Amino acid sequence: MLNIISSRTQKQTLFLLIALVIAICSLPLSASAYVTTGNNAFTIDGHTGIYTIDFTFGHQNHDVSIPLYAVRSPYQSDAMISYELLNKEDDSCKNSDFQCSLSIGNAIAIVLSDTQIRDEMYFIPKGTRASFTLLVVFESPRALGTLSSYLHVTHLPFLFDGKQKLRLNPSELQYYMTSAVKHLSQ
Repeated sequence: MLNIISSRTQKQTLFLLIALVIAICSLPLSASAYVTTGNNAFTIDGHTGIYTIDFTFGHQNHDVSIPLYAVRSPYQSDAMISYELLNKEDDSCKNSDFQCSLSIGNAIAIVLSDTQIRDEMYFIPKGTRASFTLLVVFESPRALGTLSSYLHVTHLPFLFDGKQKLRLNPSELQYYMTSAVKHLSQ
């Protein structure tokens, strides 16, 4: 009788161990499907800021498409990533509303990656991940070193299998933010 219980316990333990190994092996792709891997914000001449957010995207069971372009806007589009430039020193900006955005100045942005492009979007085949960099160049009439400005992504849309429209939620977007801008000599 003890031999049967021991054998059953060993089988259950072996089954749990195998299930745990399978779960651990599948976690890196599914759990880190949409993560930021770095960010930077600096000024090169006092009035021009360069902001970058590096991130990876992918999914175990779905092809994923990511927009090529980004726009500085409070409005959301399925074709573009939306972002805002904020000033941490301004008390009215503590709640991260678009009204707190640095409204004066020109900005241009693009999403960079070496992954393939399909239908004017980056394409990531299921079961793989790709790396991306959101690059924003901002020119301000005010000296950026005095502003403590930073970049925050407010909308990141993506497609599953070319048709299912999704987006990151606010709890995920909180990580798509740079630190405050600093001068290259700092």
